[in-house]
Amino acid sequence: MIYPLKGSFQNYDWGSRSYIQELIGISTDEPLAELWLGAHHRAPAWINGQTLDAFLKENPHLAGSSYSDEQPLPFLMKVLAAQKPLSIQVHPDKAQAKAGFERENEQGLALDDQVRNYRDANHKLELICALTPFEAMCGFRDFDRIVEALQTVGLSRKLAACERFCAEPNPQTWKECFSVLLCLEGDVLAQTLKNISLLDPETWALEQAWIEKLTQLYPQDCGVLAPLYLNIVQLQPLEALFLDAGTPHAYLQGAGIEVMAASDNVLRAGLTSKHIDLAELNNVLIFKPLPIEILKLNSSNSALRFFPQKANEFKLGFAQVNAASQLDLLLDMPAIILCMDGQLTCSKSTSKIQLNRGEAAFCDASEREIKIAGQGAFFVVS
Repeated sequence: MIYPLKGSFQNYDWGSRSYIQELIGISTDEPLAELWLGAHHRAPAWINGQTLDAFLKENPHLAGSSYSDEQPLPFLMKVLAAQKPLSIQVHPDKAQAKAGFERENEQGLALDDQVRNYRDANHKLELICALTPFEAMCGFRDFDRIVEALQTVGLSRKLAACERFCAEPNPQTWKECFSVLLCLEGDVLAQTLKNISLLDPETWALEQAWIEKLTQLYPQDCGVLAPLYLNIVQLQPLEALFLDAGTPHAYLQGAGIEVMAASDNVLRAGLTSKHIDLAELNNVLIFKPLPIEILKLNSSNSALRFFPQKANEFKLGFAQVNAASQLDLLLDMPAIILCMDGQLTCSKSTSKIQLNRGEAAFCDASEREIKIAGQGAFFVVS
């Protein structure tokens, strides 16, 4: 069957005061950062008057073979709207998450304890698809570019670990250098920020601009220097990034559809007042340069196209339909459909619902075939 699905809000202070509000047609003075559409216990969506996780635990057959008591759905879909930058963060792989979750349970840390790193035993592979022009920092830059930056702003002369990295750039010397950079404060940080103007504006203008913005928001946070060592990526609508375990990243501004393996495990590395566990961060981070690949929807004879990526837990598709034709979908089940524009009718042999802009539906595992009619556009996660 197909069921109307109502998402849960997250009201973080970096959220937008307009995007999600306009999408779903509500008025509020609070910033809305995320709309969660999934069964994660922290903020489950609602279906038939109860939370989606509770609904699936009562009816596990509706989630199909992907169901488990710990994660009723293997994926979590979000609408994310960032008016201000998020924290710099990284997510563990599955083995690290399992070990860390068990370790912190043995320590007696409550799931909502502020010093806890692991809130579940799962990894958190992510895909972010831009809905508006979207900027993010993602992955370490090529080492030669980091060396250029550190030498120009004077850190290679002030800090021994930076000097060693600049003399012999490799993952181990960068790991040592990075640990020092995350502890910068006082006069050294202040002088470094003054020296940002020494960078060549022809090749560092975007980074200089973001360092200035970040410094205004987080004046005492050494994470403001992250544009020196993280790639800055600019996405246009319907372009996406895939974020693997161990990849440092921070969303800077814009709205997007975010899909991930169902987890809330986050280790932070700056631009935050929250707990930073430097030792565990260093265990999880991959200290190698990351070539940036901007993903686009694949070519297909069908109106429904997907982003290529390697996660087993989810795939994200997008399609547009018009009044003159019906779209027949054959999906891996279960699935969540989010209408982004217009008005759609979604039907299986046993049920039918209408979706307007900003409305979502949960499609259970009973049938793979869904018919979409009407005029509009939608995303689907399955």
